Amino acid sequence: MHSDLLLSFSTDMARSHGLEQAITFAVLQQFQQYRPNQKGWLTISDQEFIEKLPFWNIETIHRALNQLRVQGLIEIHQAGNTLKPNCLYRVIPSRKQQGLPIVNNVPVSTQAPNQERQQKANQGFGRASTITEQWHPDPHVVEQLTRLGIPQNFIQEAIPEFITYWLESGRSAISWGSKFQAHVRKLWAEHETKVANNRIPQPITRDWQPSEDALEILKRDGIDQQFIQDSVAEFLLYWMERGSAEVTWNNKFVSHIRHQWQKFCSTIEHSTNPTRIPKNWQPSSECYEIARLAQIDITFAKDQVKEFVLYWSETNQTSTSWNTKFVQHLKWTWAKRHQLETIGQSVNHEKTAGNHQSRNTANQSFSQRIQDTSWADDL
Repeated sequence: MHSDLLLSFSTDMARSHGLEQAITFAVLQQFQQYRPNQKGWLTISDQEFIEKLPFWNIETIHRALNQLRVQGLIEIHQAGNTLKPNCLYRVIPSRKQQGLPIVNNVPVSTQAPNQERQQKANQGFGRASTITEQWHPDPHVVEQLTRLGIPQNFIQEAIPEFITYWLESGRSAISWGSKFQAHVRKLWAEHETKVANNRIPQPITRDWQPSEDALEILKRDGIDQQFIQDSVAEFLLYWMERGSAEVTWNNKFVSHIRHQWQKFCSTIEHSTNPTRIPKNWQPSSECYEIARLAQIDITFAKDQVKEFVLYWSETNQTSTSWNTKFVQHLKWTWAKRHQLETIGQSVNHEKTAGNHQSRNTANQSFSQRIQDTSWADDL
């Protein structure tokens, strides 16, 4: 059980820097007030932070500490880029606390003017100030932006425009570093959107395959993985013949598979009891409807039935849906035939090779042929 703790924080700071940062900053000030320290540096453990802030997890506390550092309100002494369980912290004192001379109620630094202006603009503590021509983002600000995947050159290119805009506006800010960070993030989001919108549509290629993300989406939809793989060749042949161009073929493939699977499930009846194929078996009318939708020649489809029945009769295997097996077999053989014809029509030499391969395939057993996927090597 945590005892009740009273914690006060600055509402002005919460408005300008964020609620989490204001509360965490108040805790650091408490540590500084009641604990002996060396030149303002304090060693504070994660456990001590959790005891003071039991309503947050350590990730939230670390995030607030990093933001305070970016905003120039504290310093952190650590090894590497990740906060450790025990780190040294120092609250950066305000100008009045530093004993700087005051002229017209404004603190004056004894530092060089350019150095003071740069520190003042980046740290953002004390009075709000206007931006200067020499302003440059603090390394911690740049580090935070690069962690978001924003390139260094993109960040640097945004500085002149940022300075010019705020110089012309004449407005003041407590932390120009935070303002710059928000500005660059907005620019980067607009840049990525523009790049996505300006992508040039491309026709599908023979070696196209659905992305892992597309396959994962279809898998979550409960679509049979073998059904998806069997549909790739059909999808390729259809869109290669049409010559259409798309920005991304994955979206079209996902839509195609979902439609085909819905049609497949609504037309093909599945029995719960596996049975051997009857010698007089014939595919249902729905099989031919699916073949028609896949642009498979119906005469070709009917010619496959005799060989299909003969093979599965000889294997003596059982299945809950012979219609399903027949549709999968039909798509494979149709794609195989189409691929051989395409190769045969390209060059005379390839035609001879294609005919030779076709004769060899005819001599193979039916089992070898349905397991052969060499036809898809060039797709």
